[in-house]
Amino acid sequence: QGFSMDTDTKLTDVSAAIATWTDLELGLDNRGDAILKFNVSNDMDDSDLNIIFIVVYGENINENMEIVSSTTETIAGGSNKNISIKFDICDMNINAGIEDFEIKLTFTKNIEVTSQGIVTNQTNSMFTNVKYNLNTSNYTATAEAASSSISGETVIMDKVYVGTTAYTVKEIAEMGFELCHITTVVIAEGITIIGRNAFDGCDYLERIQIPNTVTSIGISAFPDCYKLERIKLPSELTIINDNMLSCCEILAKIEIPANVTKIGADAFYACESLTSITIYSTTPPVLVEPDYSNYFNYAFNETNNCPIYVPSASVNAYKSAWTLYADRIFAI
Repeated sequence: QGFSMDTDTKLTDVSAAIATWTDLELGLDNRGDAILKFNVSNDMDDSDLNIIFIVVYGENINENMEIVSSTTETIAGGSNKNISIKFDICDMNINAGIEDFEIKLTFTKNIEVTSQGIVTNQTNSMFTNVKYNLNTSNYTATAEAASSSISGETVIMDKVYVGTTAYTVKEIAEMGFELCHITTVVIAEGITIIGRNAFDGCDYLERIQIPNTVTSIGISAFPDCYKLERIKLPSELTIINDNMLSCCEILAKIEIPANVTKIGADAFYACESLTSITIYSTTPPVLVEPDYSNYFNYAFNETNNCPIYVPSASVNAYKSAWTLYADRIFAI
């Protein structure tokens, strides 16, 4: 395995920090998922540091392993921290693995915001391009673009601070990053809602990491993201809303989690480069008809006529429920 530490993203107030990789170990936990374990040492004397670990590159050996999104850890000054980064194995194939992966390390102080919710003390562009709107009644916050001209990498944090008061970030706002020229998005664990049109028209977006804590993705969250190469839908998602991923021109594969019960109109319409659609639910999700007269749910129309793979015991049920796509349905 190869590792790199991105020193360009360090802030000046932690520039003296020294981190070393020691005691590397890649093994399996008791659920069969792969865990990378290592130790980071830190010689800073002052306040705690937040360290964000992002797997920026990893080549799946046999398509049986998925990389879980970023991990945030806090290291007290002058202390060591044992870190675990998890890699999900998609099935019980014990030969699953990854190779030649790279981890980016970013040191930050706790992000501080003004009462209006704008990041004030960060020089790292991954943080300054996000604005957090604070709710002082319940100490929560929503995230959105700091301006319409933001670009590059974006990290959406799960907590922001006003002084020592923590605000929990639960939601990405409706139209929060619409039409922005961002290329990579990392959403922290703990965020539960991606709002309507949140990333609509982000035509530079190539990669997004969505944690399994997200349970709701709004209508038209990702349409016209033409450069989006891959997306892993969170396992707790139950409804795929209308027009969620329509027109991602180079998206090759879609996997729909087992908990999904409804799929909205045009959800994947015109994803013309798809080579496969895999659905893990044993009961066919309902294809919800739109509220337009004489209009049908074309969730999988113009998707390169690619095969739709479903659990083997449910093939006939899917063919009966989804007559429009019956000739494309096969067993996983």
